[in-house]
Amino acid sequence: MPFSVCREVAFRWLRPVSKPSLSNSRKRIFSLVVYGALSLVLNSGLFAHAQSERGPASQAGGIADASLEPRVESILGQMTLEEKVGQLVQYSAGQPTGPGTGRTDYDDMISRGQIGSMLNVREPNEINKYQKIAIEKSRLHIPILFGLDVIHGFKTEFPIPLGLASTWNPSIVEKASRVAATEASADGIRWTFSPMVDIARDARWGRMAEGAGEDPFLGSAMAAAYVRGYQGSRLDAPDSIAACAKHYVGYGAAEGGRDYNSTEISEHTLRQYYLPPSAPSAHPAQCPPLGKMSTGCRRPQPPPLPRETPSPRSKDPTSKRAPAESGTPS
Repeated sequence: MPFSVCREVAFRWLRPVSKPSLSNSRKRIFSLVVYGALSLVLNSGLFAHAQSERGPASQAGGIADASLEPRVESILGQMTLEEKVGQLVQYSAGQPTGPGTGRTDYDDMISRGQIGSMLNVREPNEINKYQKIAIEKSRLHIPILFGLDVIHGFKTEFPIPLGLASTWNPSIVEKASRVAATEASADGIRWTFSPMVDIARDARWGRMAEGAGEDPFLGSAMAAAYVRGYQGSRLDAPDSIAACAKHYVGYGAAEGGRDYNSTEISEHTLRQYYLPPSAPSAHPAQCPPLGKMSTGCRRPQPPPLPRETPSPRSKDPTSKRAPAESGTPS
C-alpha cells in the first residue's frame, strides 16, 4: 500500500474528531502513526495468544494485502479520539525504561483501550495475560504490541554490536539477528529497538557499544543486515519481529561523551556522516514507519564492503589530475 494512501486515509478518519486548533502537520503525524500502528498490529499476528489459536500466519495475505485497507479504515471509523490516543500510549511494565514503571492498573487501562504498546514484558504468561484482556475485553479488540531491547541476542547471547561490526561481515550480523528474532517472537515479543545507527566518534560515550562505530558506510551495511535478520522475508511471519532504527539522528554526537548531552553538528557533517545509516536506502523498508522504525519486507542483497583497490583516477593515463600521494586520501 503506498505511503501516501496510508497517510491520507488515516487523516480522513481522524479529521472529524480533531480539534480545529490542531495544525495540519500535527494531525497528519498523529494519524499516520495511528494508521501505521493498526496496520502492523492487526495484520502481523503480533500476539502470542491469537498465534497459538490460529497457527502460522497465512502467506496469502500480508501487510501489502489490499484487503487490509478496508479493515483498518473500518476500525479507525469506529474509534473515538481517546482510543486513537490510546494507540500511541506506551508503558514499561518491566524494568525501568521510560514512563509507567510501578503502575498497577495496566489491566484496567488495556480493557479501556488506553494502551497501544508495552515495553519490557518478557514472560510469555504475562504477555498472554495482557493480550487476552486486550482481545476479549477492550471495545475494539485491538491487540497490544510488545517491544523489548533485543540488542545482541535474546535467549542466545552474541557479541555486542560494536564487536559484531568489527567483523565487517553483514551476513554474520543478519544470522545473529535472525536467531534473536526467532527466540523473541516465540515468547510474544514482536518489536525490537534495534539496530542502533548512531555514528559514535567519542570513546567516552559508553553507548557507542550499541552501534557499529565511527564509519557511516559500515554503519549502513550493518543496519541493513540487522533489519533483514529481524524482519525476515515477511513481517507478518510468526518468527518475524519489527526492527526499530534508533536513535534520533545526531544522538551519537553528544558532547563530552555525556549521554543526552547537547550537540553541535554542521549541515555538511550531518549529511556526510550521521544521516547515511539512518536513511531509508540503508534499510529494506517499504512500509510506513512507526516512529523511526523500518518495517519493510524486501530482502535486497547487502552492499559490498570496500576493498583496498587502486583509485580509478590513478589508473587512467588520460587523467589530467595527478594521483594522490601515498597516505593522502584521494
